[in-house]
Amino acid sequence: MDSVTTSRARVAALSRHRGLNDPATSEARRTLVRSRDTERARRALSQLTPEDRAQLLAGLEGVPSGV
Repeated sequence: MDSVTTSRARVAALSRHRGLNDPATSEARRTLVRSRDTERARRALSQLTPEDRAQLLAGLEGVPSGV
């Protein structure tokens, strides 16, 4: 199973058993969002040519991490 599917299942189970406002459910939702974002980025980057990737990386040099 991929990370998005696992994260989605975890959110569903925690929502059912612990409720929507439980801290574990909130953390699972954040993890699901990160998993989806990572998968979208991976898909987008896989479609780039090597030249496009190099240009993107060059443009990102000097950008602080976490921004």
